[in-house]
Amino acid sequence: MKKHVIASTILLTVLLCGCSTKTASGPINSADDGNHTEETTNQTDITNMPEITDTTDGQTTGQTEVQTVDTTTQTTERPVYEIGDLVEYGTYEQDGDESNGEEPIVWRVIDKDGNNYLLLSEKIIDIVQFKHSEGNSAWTYSTLRDSLDKYFSFDHLQDDKRFSLKKVEIENKGSEEYFKEVNRGVPDMPNTEDKIFLLSLEEVEGSYFSNTPGREEDSSRVAYATEYVKNKVKEIAESGKTVDSEIGGQLDIDGAFHWWLRTPGVQDDTTLGVLPTGELRYYGSRMEYGGLRPALWAYANSY
Repeated sequence: MKKHVIASTILLTVLLCGCSTKTASGPINSADDGNHTEETTNQTDITNMPEITDTTDGQTTGQTEVQTVDTTTQTTERPVYEIGDLVEYGTYEQDGDESNGEEPIVWRVIDKDGNNYLLLSEKIIDIVQFKHSEGNSAWTYSTLRDSLDKYFSFDHLQDDKRFSLKKVEIENKGSEEYFKEVNRGVPDMPNTEDKIFLLSLEEVEGSYFSNTPGREEDSSRVAYATEYVKNKVKEIAESGKTVDSEIGGQLDIDGAFHWWLRTPGVQDDTTLGVLPTGELRYYGSRMEYGGLRPALWAYANSY
């Protein structure tokens, strides 16, 4: 009789332990050590998902990056652009009608390094003064650089999350090398760290504009003014507030306009630029105003 009682007791204990174990198994919470597995029927087929780009070196990994939230799956995509592509980033007044707000800025990809892209505004988005300070025409000390650094990214790019601006070191070569035969030119200036900058002579001579290497007319360097810029050019020319007699004539009949580079000219008070024909203004310009085509390095964000 005792044997039967003991056996019944053992059987009841085993059954109770089994129920307890079954109840404890369930979803793994954040405090779990993560060494458990769980079966679920709520799964997403990932066999047809697109390849994504590795954020470390910009090379395609051939694997799909999946972010898991609880028992569902989501795909994070990072856009990939090629040199020559046009992208939108930020806003700026362009159509000449300020009552309808700013329009998206269109940029051309002119270089890339992994998921980092060098962007140049496709159009001339403003007409600005370079304003040489410290007695020379160096970008390092220009008031235009100071203005772009303080206001442009904050006012026109900050709210757009498609890209993240990168601060990069900018080489500020002078012009003595270009004019050594005539013993003229401006010496090299200290490098700067900028988020927004202008292109240099070397960069537009062939690095990013290769239709016609050198300083001759090149259609790939031609840039067109927005309606806002066209209106502003006419207003400045008619106002008589500028000593620059060339400003009206620099606006081509089809809207092409002169735009600034950051390289100094043959003298302290001159700055290089690109003419409406795409020809480089090699000796520099004393023009008080010129077109603004900002450039920047930006990181393409996932979305």
